[in-house]
Amino acid sequence: MRDWEAYTALQTLLFVSTLAQLERSCPADESRRNSLTISFHRRLNDSDGQWMTTFSAHAKDEVDSPAGLRMDATHTAVECSGIRDINVEITVRDVPANQTTSRKDRNDRIMFHHRHGPNVVVFNGGLSAQRINLENFFNCAVFTNRPLKDDELFEMRVDKRYADKSHCHGIGVMSHSPDDIKFYDSMYQSAGTWIYYNKHVYGGNKIIVENYGTDACGIQVGETIGVMKRANGSLHFFYNGIDQGPAITNAPSVVYGVYEVRGFSAIATIVNRK
Repeated sequence: MRDWEAYTALQTLLFVSTLAQLERSCPADESRRNSLTISFHRRLNDSDGQWMTTFSAHAKDEVDSPAGLRMDATHTAVECSGIRDINVEITVRDVPANQTTSRKDRNDRIMFHHRHGPNVVVFNGGLSAQRINLENFFNCAVFTNRPLKDDELFEMRVDKRYADKSHCHGIGVMSHSPDDIKFYDSMYQSAGTWIYYNKHVYGGNKIIVENYGTDACGIQVGETIGVMKRANGSLHFFYNGIDQGPAITNAPSVVYGVYEVRGFSAIATIVNRK
């Protein structure tokens, strides 16, 4: 199936409405209708030439309800011998009132920005990232949706590993906004970016700090890697929650978090600690 045919089919399949079943004995003037519409949109961003995928859900409930609505969407595409296989899975569930998050908390917590590398997809409400083509180790950077606060830990958990051992995942910070960042195969090539790979910290297309901390390539599924900018301007990296010490001492005042689902890393999720 060609790309445009798959895209058209997905648009048709993913525009879904569900209506609550009404009891036959319920009078017309007392009936209640609940509706849910899920939509999928994929378009080429004219500003940077990157493909963008957007999922959205709209719920209409005539009955006052304290429950919230949660939608988890996974979009994966694998290319092999000139054929693209696209798979989309959407799960929608009601969230009880005691599990909903205030608007302030939702806006404040770290999630992934809508702009990311072309070889990665963001899902799980903006908390997880998955590399699309596992045989391509690069073009898989994701960024935080807002700048990191002083002494705030941006931490990633590896959920799935790939067999490759020649390339390592990376975590770090950048002084640029994701809205206008230039994409590289690996983001350490960008000026104003510091990323922890292996046992080194890279930036501006070179090694900034050699033999730093624990080897990041040794991380296993379920383990974590993180980064934090201290109030004094020092940049610290973390391995399984353990501070590896200051890497640089003069980080910019405004930095965004960067993670690359690179090398052996196939799926990773942001850890939001209270």
